[in-house]
Amino acid sequence: MSPPIPQAPRTAPGDRRASPFNAVASVVGSSTALFLRCLVVLGILASNFPGALDAATVPKITVPKKKITVFRASILKPTGDPVTAGSADNEFTFTGAGGVATIPVEAKVEPARLSGGAIGNLIKWTFVSLPAGVTLSWNTPWPGEPSAGRGETAVATLTGYPASNSQFGARAVKMEVISGSKVLISKTTNIELFFERNRTATGRAAPNWFFYWNQTPAGDPNAEHRVLPVFGRTPALRLWSTYSGSRQSVWISDAVTGVDARRDATRQSISGIDLFANTVRHEVRHVQQVFDNNGQPFFSGVTGVLRNAAAAGWSFNIPTSDGRWNHFTDSDGSGTLTGPDTILDTDADDLANSLEPTSADRAACFSGSSGDVECQAELAETSPEDTFLVHDWGDPGKQHRTTAHND
Repeated sequence: MSPPIPQAPRTAPGDRRASPFNAVASVVGSSTALFLRCLVVLGILASNFPGALDAATVPKITVPKKKITVFRASILKPTGDPVTAGSADNEFTFTGAGGVATIPVEAKVEPARLSGGAIGNLIKWTFVSLPAGVTLSWNTPWPGEPSAGRGETAVATLTGYPASNSQFGARAVKMEVISGSKVLISKTTNIELFFERNRTATGRAAPNWFFYWNQTPAGDPNAEHRVLPVFGRTPALRLWSTYSGSRQSVWISDAVTGVDARRDATRQSISGIDLFANTVRHEVRHVQQVFDNNGQPFFSGVTGVLRNAAAAGWSFNIPTSDGRWNHFTDSDGSGTLTGPDTILDTDADDLANSLEPTSADRAACFSGSSGDVECQAELAETSPEDTFLVHDWGDPGKQHRTTAHND
């Protein structure tokens, strides 16, 4: 028969002591307190009944082990600020006739011993937004989402030139580390997109520089690209005898992608999109001359009035001996210039007397007094260099790999 278990002494009424188990429970919670109660009971048994508990009777408590991996992921490429430090790592160009831009991305996983492992499968790449009409593909797409990339390194391919100049420029690339449905890390970095300036895209007649620049305030809806030995031309004036197209058309050549000087009093050096802008303004002034002179009471018996036809309206660029020269009023109805008739263009420079430039204008323009028609057009070249810099997304161009940014 086992000896009786010693009883704890009773307490006097009103002097009841708080159980040590209750104190523990109040601090660590009921589950922990219950576990401690069990340990106390086992301790009492072991101290009062040596040998009562041996290895065979002591319960084993197994705590499950969890492996916790601590890491950090950041964007290694693209890198840098394309506005202040444009480089091959943050500026990307659509090239070729089909317009293809490749954008490599790379994540940095730390510590380095974890790089190249399972974490790479958790890294997802996306574009915050894309140019309209562009097709996106990845060499390692995210499962079930071909518009996203996967891995520590990946390459995005954008295919197809955007239709609008406004679709180039700033874009953002996003990297996320995703486990299950949880986004553990999210980072973004900025890039800029450009077009190959001198390339002609499939299905277009004009080179990229003209196609996109002419959509901006630098251009004009009546401008057309032409292969010319000069910067620009107004066919209704220069080719009056043979040109039958629109009287408002202006032709612009590839020469405007280079460098020249403004022909107004400033003689400022201008280039690229700003040379394009001033050339357009020059030619548009010639168009105004066509319409202004056709407002004169000239003899139209041979040429007829202004219209989209060759040798129509006020004559340009022909000698006074040509029977179509019509800068006079046919007062006597003879059909030719005779004594009673009034000559409207006394110096025969193709501008009516009332439309001649002033002496001050002649002093300011590049041509001076040698050509009044050109003088007026030259004085229209008033746009300073870099006025249209913010609209130039050409490569090469004013915002590509340069510190002269304003975007």
